Formats: sequence, structure tokens, C-alpha cells
Amino acid sequence: MKLKQKKTLLNCLVVAVLIIAAFFSGYAVRGGITTNGSQEPLISVEEATKLLQEDATLVEEMNGKEYLNIRYEGFDSSLNRYQFRLYETVSDGDDNVHTATSNWYYVDVLSGEVSSEF
Repeated sequence: MKLKQKKTLLNCLVVAVLIIAAFFSGYAVRGGITTNGSQEPLISVEEATKLLQEDATLVEEMNGKEYLNIRYEGFDSSLNRYQFRLYETVSDGDDNVHTATSNWYYVDVLSGEVSSEF
């Protein structure tokens, strides 16, 4: 490859890197969550739990069912959401106990939107 071609290729690569850097310049990555400067602060697990407790669908699903529990299960970094499991503890009568999942609930960490699996 001639020197002039190498310089042209190098210049193209530099321009491509600068374009990519300019595109992402307003973004920051925190704990696997990508946000830009114009978005509201991230929702904490505690705030997500409160939003979930106020969600009409969950309230209706749990209504009169004291045996149901809701538990934080983790953060899904690919979808930027907290995961919560709605479950009950079940005994088979022989001192063996397990959990039975009724539904999965999710809270978007950027918008606070609550959604469910079923």
C-alpha cells in the first residue's frame, strides 16, 4: 500500500473515531446503565419498590392474598430495569417448603414505568 493511501486510511479512521466520540459525548455509564445528561436521575431500588407497591395491577393481584410476597430479585442491565418476583411459600406437608412464582414485575430505572410478565 502506498504512503498516500495509508495516510488517507488513517485520516478516515481518525474521522470515524471523532464522529463516534461526538455521538457519545453526552452520555455517561453508571453501573451498566447508560443515561444522557437530559434524563432524570436514576430510580433507586427503594423508589422502585414504592412505585411497585402503588401499582394498580399489583395491588389488585395481591388483594386479599396475604400469602403473596414481593421480593427484589436484581437488575437487568440489558433492559435497564429492576426485577421483582411475586411469589408464595408452599409446603408439601412433609416439612419441605418451596416458593411458587405468581408473576414477575419490572420497574424501568429511567422512567419509573411498572410492567409485569403476565
